[in-house]
Amino acid sequence: MKKYILLCAVLSAMMIMTPLFSVKYSNEALEKILKENKAKDEYISVMRSETGETSDMKIREYLIGCVAGEMDARFHEEALKAQAVASYTFAQYIKNRDKDKPGADISDDSSVYQSYIDEEKRKDKWKDSFEKYESAVENAVDAVLGQQILYDDKPIMAVYFDKCNGMTESSENIWGKKLPYLVSVTSDGDKLSPELESYEEFTIDEFKNAFSKKNIDFSSEKALIGDVKRYDSGVVKSINISGCEMAGTEFRAILGLKSADFTIGNDENKVKITCQGNGHFVGMSQYGADYMARQGSDYKEILQHYFPNTEIR
Repeated sequence: MKKYILLCAVLSAMMIMTPLFSVKYSNEALEKILKENKAKDEYISVMRSETGETSDMKIREYLIGCVAGEMDARFHEEALKAQAVASYTFAQYIKNRDKDKPGADISDDSSVYQSYIDEEKRKDKWKDSFEKYESAVENAVDAVLGQQILYDDKPIMAVYFDKCNGMTESSENIWGKKLPYLVSVTSDGDKLSPELESYEEFTIDEFKNAFSKKNIDFSSEKALIGDVKRYDSGVVKSINISGCEMAGTEFRAILGLKSADFTIGNDENKVKITCQGNGHFVGMSQYGADYMARQGSDYKEILQHYFPNTEIR
């Protein structure tokens, strides 16, 4: 009789607990579905820099066009995922700002914000490989849709660039704004790029004319190219041109150089410049992200390497 009572008690407990477990796991699954659907239904307004018109589109379509415009679709899937999360985070960062809006949530002007190319332009870009690369980008975006990089529970300024000289640079040194997640980190894979170096050559007159707005006295006896000071990363901190000292970033902008890590020399006829890397060197190196992915890192490891002190949610 006691065994019968005990058996009844166990069965009764199981009947009570089973629905509770079902509710728990159903709620977790439901919460996940709701989060995914929220991201899929999210919209963003994008100002098209060519026409000045604003387009409202779902965030998924925006990210597909953004990743396609910003990263080589041949890159590893984990690198494409990292790019998708960085692009989404950057868009959220811009949307949340109270000022300096481009007349929409964001613009497709990649010199200020980030690129976006629509399906027609993607077809033109990839031609016969459209379906292959479109699928690669779509899969990467779908795998991380809604995830963003946070610092202090807020989306970060998730900036990125093509490749560096093996070390990224801090935002403080490049833009004068110190951020705990935009600091100098290693990016060893970049040094393996066959396109690491670029070369520029100017006649002496072309070089001087480029600085016409700086009112530099080129008639003085001071050396045309003076002292060059660098940060630990190798990026030029300042350069002296005929007695006028300017920031390396300003010098790069005036001459349209690929980076501010450069070596420079001149003779009586020409100025020759060699650059390392391509971009501002702050945040995630895209080439470095692909290298890390091919060495076995997943997208979260990539992002937390280039954006330390952050979390991904």
